[in-house]
Amino acid sequence: YTLAFRLAPVFEGLFHLRHETANSAAVIVILVILAIVQMVLAELVPKTLALLYPTRTVLVTYLPIAWSTFVFKGPIVLFNGCATLILKMFGFQTSTHRHIHTSDELAILLEQVHEDGVLEPDEHARLQRALSLDAWSAAELMVPRRSVETIDRHAPIDEIVAAVARSHYTRLPVYEGSSDNVIMVLHTKDVVAAIASQGTIDSIEPMLRQLHAVPEVMKADKLLNLMRRRRTQMMSIIDEYGTFVGIVTVEDILSEVFGAIGDEFKAGQPLPEVLADGRVRLPGMMRPDEAQRWIGLLWKGESNTIAGLVTEALKMLPSPGDRVEIQGLEVEVEDVEERVVRSVLVKPTQKISEAQS
Repeated sequence: YTLAFRLAPVFEGLFHLRHETANSAAVIVILVILAIVQMVLAELVPKTLALLYPTRTVLVTYLPIAWSTFVFKGPIVLFNGCATLILKMFGFQTSTHRHIHTSDELAILLEQVHEDGVLEPDEHARLQRALSLDAWSAAELMVPRRSVETIDRHAPIDEIVAAVARSHYTRLPVYEGSSDNVIMVLHTKDVVAAIASQGTIDSIEPMLRQLHAVPEVMKADKLLNLMRRRRTQMMSIIDEYGTFVGIVTVEDILSEVFGAIGDEFKAGQPLPEVLADGRVRLPGMMRPDEAQRWIGLLWKGESNTIAGLVTEALKMLPSPGDRVEIQGLEVEVEDVEERVVRSVLVKPTQKISEAQS
C-alpha cells in the first residue's frame, strides 16, 4: 500500500470526491509533502550544521565526497559534455562551473560572518584592509625622497664604503648621473661580505641589483603582485615627469593589512601617543585616514600626510608652535625638521577623549 492509496479514502469522505479524483489529489499532496521533507532534511538541516561546525563537517564529508566524485567522474563528464554540446548548437556560450566573487561581494560576506561572531574584530579589520588595498596608491604608501639615502653609482669607492658604514639601512638606492635617476639598489651586506673575504673592493658593479620603477598612481594591490612576480622587496616611485619621488617596500604594503610592521626606512619617526593633557601626538608622515582612530575625525584634503594637511591649512612653511584649525580640531605644530612637520599635537573629539580616558 502506498501513502497516496491510504490518503485517497480520507479525501473521498471529507470532500465527497470521486475515487479517481481523490487518488490524484492524494498523489499530489504526498509529492508536495515529500518535497518539503527532502528540502528540510536533505538541504536546510545539513547546510545549517555545516555553517555551525564547518571544520568538523569538512573532515567528516571529505572522503565520501572524494570517493563519489571518483566513482561518478565518467557519467559527470559525459552529462556535462552533452549539455555543453546542446547549448553550443543553439549558439549559447558555455563556461566552467565556477563562481568568482568580486571584492564588493567578499566585503559583504565578511560583514555577515563578522556579525555572526565567526570572525574576531581584529581579524575582520585585517581582511577588510586586505580587500581595500586597491584604494591606496604607491604615492600614499611610499617613503618620500627626502627620507631616502642614495649613493652615486660612479662615486669613488672609498666614499661609497664610508656611506655604507654611516648608513643605518641595509639597502641603499643607487643613482646614475642625477639623483632623479635612481636605477639600482646596493645591499650593504654584499659590501661587508666582499670586504670580509677580500679585504677590499675595487667596484660595486657586481653587487648592484636592478631597482624597478613604477608610477606613483599605481594601486597597492597591483604593486604587490608586481613585486611578487619580480621577486623584489623594493621599488622606486616616479611622478608624471619621470622624477624619482620615493621608494616603497613590501613592508609598506603589508602594514596596510597587518598594522605597523618594522620598516628600516621608517625607523625613527615618532609614534602616535596620548599625552597627559588629553591631546594626541601624531607623526607628520602619518596618513589622515590612519589618524582617524586617534582623533575621531577623518581629515580630508589634497595632501597624503598630516604634514601636508598642516602646511595646506597654514598656507606657509610651518614652524614649531604654529597653531591652525583643521575641520574643527585645533592642531599645534610640535616639531619641524628640514621645513617638514615631524609631529603635531591635536585635541581629539569629545567622544574619543572619553574613550581614551
